[in-house]
Amino acid sequence: MCRVPACFIFNVVQYFHSRSTEALVRCTRNSLDAIRRRFIISTANQFMKSSRDQVQEPKPPLFKADICLAIPQTVMKPSLDDVQGCLNKAVQMLLQACQTIKDWGKPDPEDGRSKIFWKAISEHKDIQKVVIILNTIVNSTIVEVNAALSSFNNHNYLWQDNKDEELAAFLKIDPTLSEFEAKIGYYEKEGSEIIGLTATSKSVPSS
Repeated sequence: MCRVPACFIFNVVQYFHSRSTEALVRCTRNSLDAIRRRFIISTANQFMKSSRDQVQEPKPPLFKADICLAIPQTVMKPSLDDVQGCLNKAVQMLLQACQTIKDWGKPDPEDGRSKIFWKAISEHKDIQKVVIILNTIVNSTIVEVNAALSSFNNHNYLWQDNKDEELAAFLKIDPTLSEFEAKIGYYEKEGSEIIGLTATSKSVPSS
């Protein structure tokens, strides 16, 4: 019976260990890059679509958020920090997928159990590079988010001014029926404009 030198066995194990690590790194990096590219493509017009953009079929967003009125200002809910935290959690769950993949032929010297690829994958420089980018990528869109929120500033007098004082000042001039109709029409127009802003605002980049 021919005996195989130990160095041959070691080389074979090392070969498959290296190839397995490369494959897992590539798969993990591609998954993280797919998320990163969705944000990198984002531009300001993702928050406020033009009529030209509306003819294109939009991709479904990674996250959805609402622009809400929190007197005296408009805010995004959930906030950028909340969305960033959710993304960070998703990234960690993606990395932890490697925790169940055992590195065959590589027992842990402490307990004799098979090692797993998780540490080698999560600490790989290519993976760390993408993770660092993703850890701040949502908060980096704060300029676009503020631009979307500021689009409502032209109408903020509706919730900042005192309604009772406005009504009293209007009634004080003893308005005619046509003046009542004009005032009602004015506020109806304002309402339509606000609804239009709401329909065309996107609170989180999706690309």
